[in-house]
Amino acid sequence: MTLLPYKLNFIDPIYIRENEKLESKNGFIIKVEKNNIISFADVSPLQYLNLETYDDVYQECKKIDINRIFEDIDFFLKTKEEFFIQEKFLDFDFSKYTKLPSLKHGLSCLFSDHYRQKLKLKISGDVYFHGLIPNRLTQSSQDEVVKRSNLMEKNGFKKAKLKIGSLKTTSETLKNDNNLIKKILAGTTNLQLRLDANKNFKLEDFPTLLDGIDLKRIDYVEEPVSKSSDLVHFTTNTKLSIAIDENIHLMKDIIFEKVSAVIIKPTLLGDYYTLKRLIQTYSKRGISAVFSSCFESQVGIYQIAQLAHVFNPQESHGLDTFDCYLESLMDLNVHSNAITLQENIELKGPIYI
Repeated sequence: MTLLPYKLNFIDPIYIRENEKLESKNGFIIKVEKNNIISFADVSPLQYLNLETYDDVYQECKKIDINRIFEDIDFFLKTKEEFFIQEKFLDFDFSKYTKLPSLKHGLSCLFSDHYRQKLKLKISGDVYFHGLIPNRLTQSSQDEVVKRSNLMEKNGFKKAKLKIGSLKTTSETLKNDNNLIKKILAGTTNLQLRLDANKNFKLEDFPTLLDGIDLKRIDYVEEPVSKSSDLVHFTTNTKLSIAIDENIHLMKDIIFEKVSAVIIKPTLLGDYYTLKRLIQTYSKRGISAVFSSCFESQVGIYQIAQLAHVFNPQESHGLDTFDCYLESLMDLNVHSNAITLQENIELKGPIYI
């Protein structure tokens, strides 16, 4: 096993929250060569969101007995190989090797990559992603944002994400957001908007925010209110569909009305075994899984795209961050609003630290 640390610089600084800015992202690629098969995985916890740090996962990964995991999986596949071929991914619990979600996810991707090649499984198909409309942090004017939205629709996008709100919501910012949403809808024909509120609003803000807006063109509002305790009230009394992201832990114990989507961030949640059980639970409640990135490298984005293709191939996922870096670890085959899956990962280099 070889660990290849990398540092990728963002084209523009990324604001995780208003005062939490990132200029670059550190991670490492795990590379394993066994029986003439080379497999890769990206491990890159996101500062401010993941509880574990880069150093945590790097040091723990160096202690992992990779050959023991191969032995365990080979034994597992003696009775599960047919199931694995149908699923295309390992339904194997990595919890006994690590408790760190980003490393569990990386190991799941690594061994899935190896055994797909070993069993000669074909990967094919397009994975759709939603467009990302630039928000106020890019200093784009509203007219520029509307032009960008119109171009997205012409390029085939059916859905686009718009971040709204701020930590200092005022009557002026509410009216500005309302006006921008109206302009985008007027400048496009059928584009569905996904409004990402990032928990920036209070219940009393929404009459102003949504005044005069065609709600049929709003696909959902992601994390609409600042207080988790207000979610039940909001979802019970709104005509909008809701997506849950940061409050995903509440979904275990509370049944919310009108939740149409949950945002699945594998780097925060763990391996395929964990994700599958979460998604099956949501699916029984009619809730769609929308896969999203935590600014992984292009390798990480590609492996999340594979997961998205297995779990929810008809959905538009949040995989639009693959081109936010100045550098690239892997060339992705991207056309219009889709990533096309290919057979093997091929790393570019040398761009490692």
